Amino acid sequence: LLLPQYRSRGLGHRFFMEREAHAQSFKKYKFTTFCAVLRQDNHPLKPNNYVPHDAFWIKKGYQKNEQLICKMDWQDIDKNYTDSKDLIFWIKQI
Repeated sequence: LLLPQYRSRGLGHRFFMEREAHAQSFKKYKFTTFCAVLRQDNHPLKPNNYVPHDAFWIKKGYQKNEQLICKMDWQDIDKNYTDSKDLIFWIKQI
């Protein structure tokens, strides 16, 4: 996540480029992956001007894998308790 004043400066592209280059430097990994939180479209913390990142990740060569989902617990900023969230994995062959 980037604050608005840092968006559209190529930082997201650079971040992915650097992390993929680092993975490739080990010369043993075939894939790079990350996971993203699955949230409902009407989630109360979703900003009004929210734009999903899926198109960016697809442009970078990643594919969402609907079969790779994990659960993690944390406390949202509007709650006083932790609860479980689903995260879906995106994967790219390198």
